[in-house]
Amino acid sequence: MMQAREPELPEGVDARLWFEMHGCEGLHYLVEGNPHTSRGRMSAWCPARNRFTTVSKLEIRTSSPEAGWFVQGYLSGMEPPPEGDPGRWRRAAALFRRTGLWRTATGMRCPRCDAELLPSELMPDPGRPCSACAR
Repeated sequence: MMQAREPELPEGVDARLWFEMHGCEGLHYLVEGNPHTSRGRMSAWCPARNRFTTVSKLEIRTSSPEAGWFVQGYLSGMEPPPEGDPGRWRRAAALFRRTGLWRTATGMRCPRCDAELLPSELMPDPGRPCSACAR
């Protein structure tokens, strides 16, 4: 019986940090470091395209347990500092750890209830209400 070979990866890419993503087939690998793009974006290696890229938590379909812990720690460390209403910030920070999204644009409103969206909130759709609609 043949044993599966570890893929040949660039130096510094850890095979334990694999994930599968929407829109690109095969395994990808999270990479240490901050890509300095948008808050919550992570560096990754894409073997299919043979290049480094960035990825957000929402793009990850499945992952190794190690990659899951990497994402959790990365997003916890990327939370923006508290500002404004402490309760609203806490809700936004908790949601950020689930979505990996933090918009810099402010004043975006829910089309259903007209509440201001949290910066870490996805735009509502018919199947997903905003955090204010859900209360």
